[in-house]
Amino acid sequence: MRRTLAVLGWLATAGCTWAQIPILRVRVLDYARVPDTALREFAAPASEIFRHSGIEAQWPTCRIQTRQGDCEPLADTEVFVKIVRLPATQRRHGAAQFGTTVRQGARGLFSYVFWGRVEQAARDHGIAPSLLLGHVIAHEAGHLLGLEHSAGGIMNEQLTAPELLRAMQGNLHFTDEQGAALRDVLAPRVEARDYRASSAASR
Repeated sequence: MRRTLAVLGWLATAGCTWAQIPILRVRVLDYARVPDTALREFAAPASEIFRHSGIEAQWPTCRIQTRQGDCEPLADTEVFVKIVRLPATQRRHGAAQFGTTVRQGARGLFSYVFWGRVEQAARDHGIAPSLLLGHVIAHEAGHLLGLEHSAGGIMNEQLTAPELLRAMQGNLHFTDEQGAALRDVLAPRVEARDYRASSAASR
């Protein structure tokens, strides 16, 4: 049922009315040979973070070395994240930096996620690597859509012990204001998608 809603881009609300929901599609490119379990299971927590803000997220994944998965050429406007293996020992201000987003002005181009650091932090804190990976990817996706760092929540600059505990409890999300900003950014994409669907149906 949830898959059907994601494909159609509609959500039933009380009173049998319908409201459009935005769909975010982020290509995930694995350059780091992430273990199968982590690469398969990160999507669930990452999607839940966006779903909490009223957004359905899709994470088509490609293993670059073996060309397995969704490995079609990237479109010019496509949003994507590169998972790369960076040494776990490199730290910033005493804490691990799990990723970074490359921007051109205010526009996010793509993001890096540093698998070695994610894997080490997951081991150090007793958290599933897929869970931490999902939260880091969601954080970087927030940057790609224009969000800045904030005090607390998924967009906190560093995922320290308190944030990791909230992540394990399923309570680390975007704030209400951030969720509204994300929906505003995605709204034109919803309109464009519906226009294409309407045009196709009328042919």
